[in-house]
Order: sequence, then C-alpha cells, then structure tokens
Amino acid sequence: MSAAAFDPRVLGRLRELLPEAAEEIVEGRDAIRVQLERGSLRRAMGKLVHDEILGNAVLADLTAVSGSGPSSPFELLYALSLPEWGCRIALRVAVPRESSRVDSVAATWPCAEWLEREVWDLFGIGFEGHPDLRRIVLPEGFEGHPLRREPGS
Repeated sequence: MSAAAFDPRVLGRLRELLPEAAEEIVEGRDAIRVQLERGSLRRAMGKLVHDEILGNAVLADLTAVSGSGPSSPFELLYALSLPEWGCRIALRVAVPRESSRVDSVAATWPCAEWLEREVWDLFGIGFEGHPDLRRIVLPEGFEGHPLRREPGS
C-alpha cells in the first residue's frame, strides 16, 4: 500500500505553524506524522485547534507507548483529525522516564481531560495544569502504573 497524497497546503501550513516545535513532519501512509518537542506541546496544540487555514482540528485520541528498554522514553501519541481537509495528523512527543511530565492540553481540548487521566493512571505520565489528575481505570489505592514496564516488571 502506498502513502496517501496529502494536500501540500496542509503540510505547508503545519510547517509554518510549528517551525520550532516540530522536530519532523512527514507524510505517513494514513496520516501526517509530526514529532513534537516536549516543551512546546501546549503552544503547538493551541495553534492547531482553530487555524484560519486548517480549520477546526479534533482531538480523536491520546495514548502512550512504553519504550522497549528500561531507560527508553515513553512516547505520547495524539491523533488529530482535520475534517475540512479529510486528513489526520499523528503527533508524537517523547517523554523521558526520569521526568515523565508534560503540559496538559485539557484547556485546549476538554476531552483530553479524561484521556490524560487514563495515560497517567496506566503509564504514570503526569500532565502539568490538569484540573483533576486522579485514577480513572484502576481503583483508588492501587499502587504503581501497570504499563510503565519498569525494570524487573
């Protein structure tokens, strides 16, 4: 299967909106893939939510992946949809294990509040500025975060 042909105006606009934030912007098979610098996540998402050219982006999903090694970083995966362009954007953010915290995007997308709680509950990645970061999947009092893949687990 070959890569989808994305409108060059979307790619150009992403490069224009995220010049310092995006470490890489490439066309994937089914989505435009953007590797974001961790410290610019909130600012970048704020630019993408209501852009005069791209339209209204929708946060479709947020999850995390635990790296394969005990010291490899986590990766947050944000799935955005641009309905007016009929395309998807896959935003990736590397999060070091030793300081596994990023800015919350719940103020930009209220649905992120629940998604961030799930990621925190299962992976232990904290979200600065989240209005109510507490367990959502596991029972209160559960110790640890089962998907962290810590050494010895």
